[in-house]
Amino acid sequence: AAVDKSVEIIRYLDHTLDRKYEIGQDLARLYEYFCYELSRVKTGRNRTELDRVKGMVSDLRESFRQANQNQTER
Repeated sequence: AAVDKSVEIIRYLDHTLDRKYEIGQDLARLYEYFCYELSRVKTGRNRTELDRVKGMVSDLRESFRQANQNQTER
């Protein structure tokens, strides 16, 4: 259930991207990768990727938090 919810959130984020900017295109590819790996985790083919994807998502989340903090401090 947690994997399904994660994929749902990632797909929502993907749909909100503005792909006319390079960062939007890069994030779209990253989100696609996350969904692909999570689908593999769900089917039981690659459980070791779960920790890797979780780490990458956590790093991305922290980057967004830092960027938001930097923006609000201006």
